[in-house]
Amino acid sequence: MKILVINLLRLGDFVMIGPVLTGLARKHAGAQIDVLTFKSSAQLAGLFPTVNRWWTLNRDELQAGLGRA
Repeated sequence: MKILVINLLRLGDFVMIGPVLTGLARKHAGAQIDVLTFKSSAQLAGLFPTVNRWWTLNRDELQAGLGRA
C-alpha cells in the first residue's frame, strides 16, 4: 500500500501531524508513506522516521506562478 500525506501548511502546523504519521505507520504496517510539503517543512524529516520519501514544492515559486496567470 502507498500513502501520500499532503501538508501545505506552515512549519509549526506540520509538526502537529506527527501523531497522524505515526498512526498511519502503525495501522498500515509495511505501507510506503510519502509526504508532499513545502521545502521549508522538509527540514523536519529526521523527526519522522516513518516517512519513506519527501516530495517538496517551492512555496515562493508556486505563489509567484499563480500570480502570473
